[in-house]
Amino acid sequence: MSITFQAPDVAGRIELMERAEAAFPERRVEITESGDIHLTMSPSRRHAIIARRLEHWLAGFVEDPTRVQTTGHIMTRGDGMREPDVMVFDDRDLPDDWATPAEYLRLVIEINSPSNPDNDWRVKMSVYAGSGIPHYWVVDADERVAMLTLGIDVDGAPAYHQLSKQRPTVDELTASGALPEGVRL
Repeated sequence: MSITFQAPDVAGRIELMERAEAAFPERRVEITESGDIHLTMSPSRRHAIIARRLEHWLAGFVEDPTRVQTTGHIMTRGDGMREPDVMVFDDRDLPDDWATPAEYLRLVIEINSPSNPDNDWRVKMSVYAGSGIPHYWVVDADERVAMLTLGIDVDGAPAYHQLSKQRPTVDELTASGALPEGVRL
């Protein structure tokens, strides 16, 4: 479900987002960079378990485990407000804002929704790359993880490139005891 609105500034978008969350507490709410409110079903139990497993595993690679989170909003370039499944923030002091600016992120993970897989593979990938987030992982329906790192495409625009052709499962990844080569948190 998508609702279009006109909000002149970030404060207006935050107010509308808070109202949408209050009106639809059983839904996830995101605001696109063009100003659409997107309502989606809350994650399934399986989805939530995968996110928590990845959150717990990633917390072992950062000095402060509170830098790895499965709840909260981020502010993307273009003033979109997204709610990734797992976020790893850098070690700077985080602002006490309702939506943390994307510049504080080192990694975003989306667990692919069977109802809308193109959203994670096309839309969010483009948004997160354009916001400068260094690493983006997508977990598919088979729990295989595609690990992407930020680079530049042939036109000079920011774009993600796959770290490896191998796509480990969540089990293989979390049992490995090490971050994949090329991932810096």
